[in-house]
Amino acid sequence: MKTTPTNTAAANATSSSADDGAGAFDAVPGAVDLGWQGMPSLLSPDELARLTRPAPWRAMGAVAFDWCSWVLVAAIALRAGVPWLWPLAWVWIGSRLHALGVLAHDGAHGLLLPRRRWNDVVVELFLAWPVLLSPAAYRRLHRGHHRFLNTAQDPDWARNRPDELVGSPSWGHTLRVLLGLSGRQARLVDMMRPAGDDARPLVPPLRVLVLVVVVAVVAWRGWWVEALLVWAAPFAFWFLPSMRLKGIAEHFAVANTSPLSSARTVLPSPLERWLVAPHNVHFHVEHHLFPSIPCTRLADAHRALSRVPRFVDGAHLTRGYAAFLRECIVARRARRSAEH
Repeated sequence: MKTTPTNTAAANATSSSADDGAGAFDAVPGAVDLGWQGMPSLLSPDELARLTRPAPWRAMGAVAFDWCSWVLVAAIALRAGVPWLWPLAWVWIGSRLHALGVLAHDGAHGLLLPRRRWNDVVVELFLAWPVLLSPAAYRRLHRGHHRFLNTAQDPDWARNRPDELVGSPSWGHTLRVLLGLSGRQARLVDMMRPAGDDARPLVPPLRVLVLVVVVAVVAWRGWWVEALLVWAAPFAFWFLPSMRLKGIAEHFAVANTSPLSSARTVLPSPLERWLVAPHNVHFHVEHHLFPSIPCTRLADAHRALSRVPRFVDGAHLTRGYAAFLRECIVARRARRSAEH
């Protein structure tokens, strides 16, 4: 594939993470792999090199913050013993589970730490097991999402089914699709299964060992109710719905006529940024244009791209998730009107 000069930094950022004799890093592709040679010219070579530079201290700081705030809020809620406090705690803990999942996504791209082996160890030990994720399986699925974006071969398209959102026969079915309850949708278990041989994980599934230890401690101490309150309930109450909303917002009701319009960047309120779209995950157009930019630098990438008229004119930008839901309603009504 032809590579433009400005693609080189992104390509190097993706391939330079290989170590320990593993050869080229088989992570999710960088911008050079996607055939969008015109898009990297939106940023200068110097800008792209700066933005794709690894940010390990930022990444590890984010991991530490998410874990510490989860433990702190759980301890406060358990000690207080006030029933009305639990829904608030579940929202925050669920948002931190989502945040760990976002960082695991960066790990799938090899963007947490410069060396692949340590990148994968961090994902296995601190990010994957709380959200029941198989990193190697997710890496394989996510590679397909980037390479076959918004097509029948795109695993995220199969799971989120935006076509069913537009063409659903009733508002009840639309709601089931939004919540991920449609029987035709791919199951999240696909991301929890062990990966096939083609994924070639560099490190063993350390998350299994961690889960065994956690379950053993919970059983030994009899902490089943506490585990339900500080993990299972926020997982179901907030993590799954917020991840679902974020995932659908990324690619539903967009023009899909160019790389700039094949995804949506949501510009959330501060509250939405903390509770629905942690760690800059809402900058999704920027991520698909330049997958080698870590999530900790996506806000910088958005500011740089906002100075480029081509990006401002062509990118799909939505102000907040309430506005996205209004776009869903408009798209559905337009589809229904066209059918009649």
